[in-house]
Amino acid sequence: MDIEKFARMISSKPKDALLTILKNVRSKNAPDHELLVIQELDGKYPGWDSPKRITTSGRTHNRATYKGKERTFDTAKEGLIWLVEQMVRDGKHLVDTEKKLEIAASQKRKYLARSPMELFSSSKHLADDANNFAKLPYGWFLNVNLSNKAKFEVLARLSWVVNIKFPEEWDWVGMALT
Repeated sequence: MDIEKFARMISSKPKDALLTILKNVRSKNAPDHELLVIQELDGKYPGWDSPKRITTSGRTHNRATYKGKERTFDTAKEGLIWLVEQMVRDGKHLVDTEKKLEIAASQKRKYLARSPMELFSSSKHLADDANNFAKLPYGWFLNVNLSNKAKFEVLARLSWVVNIKFPEEWDWVGMALT
């Protein structure tokens, strides 16, 4: 569907319909349509993507901020995914530069890749467990099988690649960096 027609169509949809549309455009790997739906949800329903609060021991509660948007998460993994999604969307033109992603990786691990198998090329069994990675916009996969300290390092490296300043434009607080 034409992007302008799509934008007009979703502007009158309620939250539940927008969430269904978001799921559909993600399954069809349509990042431009996905971004429009997310912007519509953000505008009409701030906090729509914040998870329900469940207090469970062992979780690292945190608050993530990105260019004026703030979200609270029950787990460090959820906060990491949300922040990286924001950075990937804003820095798409930079993230698509494979050479820059090599800089954002460590010598032992990849943090972003085009497939789970590529992400865990040295430990292929990790690619079989969807708990180890998250699917991001524009066909990227994020390694989430990390300590909280490593998660912060990933955010710092990626923010450098996409030229987003810490703590002015993004922050991740309320977590134990262990």
